Amino acid sequence: MDDYIKKVGQSIDDAIDFFLKRINEISENGPYRKSRKMPTTFPMLKLGNDEFYEYAYFERTLEWFVRDLLINTILHDLFTIHGIESMWPDNKNYVRYSTEAIEDVCPFEFIININGKKIGVRYTGLCAGEATELMEKYEIEKILQIKWDDKLTSREDQQEEYNVVTPAEFFENYFSTAEYELFLSKVLPAIEAANNEIGFETIPRLSLRYLSNFKADVSMFLGNAAFDQMRFQVLPGSKEKKPLASMTFSAVDYEIMNRNFQERGLYKALLGTEGFAKCFVTAEYQFQVFKQGHSFDYTSVVCGYLKAVEQLLFKLLLINLDFPSQDKLWIKKNNSNIPNYKYMQDVTVRQNPITKKPQVVFERDFKDYFDITLAPMIWFLHDNVNGWKISDAGRLVIHSFLLNFAADCRNDHFHKDNIDDFGVVSRIRNNAILIIYLLLGGYKLTGSHQNDIVALGIDDDSFDKMYKKIQELPRGMSKFVVYFEGQKPIKAYRHYTQEPTIYDDNGSVAASKIRFVAVDEFGSDEYDRAMQGEYREREFTLRKDNIPTKISYINGRQEEIFIVW
Repeated sequence: MDDYIKKVGQSIDDAIDFFLKRINEISENGPYRKSRKMPTTFPMLKLGNDEFYEYAYFERTLEWFVRDLLINTILHDLFTIHGIESMWPDNKNYVRYSTEAIEDVCPFEFIININGKKIGVRYTGLCAGEATELMEKYEIEKILQIKWDDKLTSREDQQEEYNVVTPAEFFENYFSTAEYELFLSKVLPAIEAANNEIGFETIPRLSLRYLSNFKADVSMFLGNAAFDQMRFQVLPGSKEKKPLASMTFSAVDYEIMNRNFQERGLYKALLGTEGFAKCFVTAEYQFQVFKQGHSFDYTSVVCGYLKAVEQLLFKLLLINLDFPSQDKLWIKKNNSNIPNYKYMQDVTVRQNPITKKPQVVFERDFKDYFDITLAPMIWFLHDNVNGWKISDAGRLVIHSFLLNFAADCRNDHFHKDNIDDFGVVSRIRNNAILIIYLLLGGYKLTGSHQNDIVALGIDDDSFDKMYKKIQELPRGMSKFVVYFEGQKPIKAYRHYTQEPTIYDDNGSVAASKIRFVAVDEFGSDEYDRAMQGEYREREFTLRKDNIPTKISYINGRQEEIFIVW
């Protein structure tokens, strides 16, 4: 068995060596390196810049090489080793074809013969009716589509003569699990090496469409993160003496903070309209862009997280001014002189009992005299002992985190160092997100959830979520049932032609709408009439000001599937 696996491994290694050799030829060491661009029919119209067409060239070439030089070469050798007859098309003349394009010309990557039963194998899907035609034309008894994904999300399209399988299932059926694991262990590093050799990464432009989708991903992360498992990460070289990495909160404190931050949706403040939200989203975008890079200066990424925390702290101070505490609170005084008519010792100004530095009363009339640098804001929250929803022990832990964040993350790194260690960036990001969760989840804010939403700049994103869920469904999914409060369910066809999505400056689709046509019953004739405009009086739109309580669609099995958003 060891000799057998060794033979398979050698076959895979040979394919990888040739694959990487070809990659090297088209990257740095091959001729005409500077002309490696995908040709376009309309260059004068500038559909994309030079970098786009260079990336398109390498992306298409990499798909071609992976398919023909790696996957198909390895499978061909494995069939030979296992004594399985396989037939392969002569497609050497089809240079740089995508897999979909090559399978339009040669419908099967290969055909195998198992005990006289011919099976055609391809990597892309087929439309309804195509399988039967191909089986008759090529005189085969079955078609397998290998879907090169970690897992299959649906088995709805499975038919007796046309099956969709994962690579793992294919290997298990014709080779072995051990060979599949060996295949992955060697091929994945080879493809990573090829990507590094080509040296091309796409950096998505933060367009309004991409911003909208990016913020949806960030929202999903924040709304589902296990913050009770997250720990503060002390930076290398820190002089911190407290065991911050092992400090946690009581179960009751976590319950309070999770309820406020996640269940009540205060995490959406990080995607809202306030300045701290813009800093956070920008930092997250840069973090995702640069996390695969090497030897960059990541100071700009860190700056975003630091500013997000700093601006959130200032926002909490402003909320305290708008919704004042019954306690008399003090904050460090700045260098501005207070007019004599406002200056009243121990009434409007005083010495800090511990530091002996001047403080000013925390009232709106004295806002111009507040020291709103990071440390005084941190100490203000500490001194506002009745301003927290969590335990006093929890308040003190948060204070320790904030002091370390100010000293190590901000002062020690932001001012005098270039940050070229991405591990440091990851730690600062972790600490910033944890601190924001603790502040929004544990501080009292306005005292009213509705006022919290307004004060933190949180937009109602329910329409955005519903809109994206519906638009993700294929156009062919046309039958819907719409439920409005106090009304009978409405059977409706989603209109085939929809208006373009409208994005605002924050990436929201709140100004968009989805067109429907109400019908009495679903039927092919009804659909045609609705799409041809015969029922214009029954057309309606879902908009931000017209959101149903529930909506469902009818799938291919005539099952009603409710959309959750």
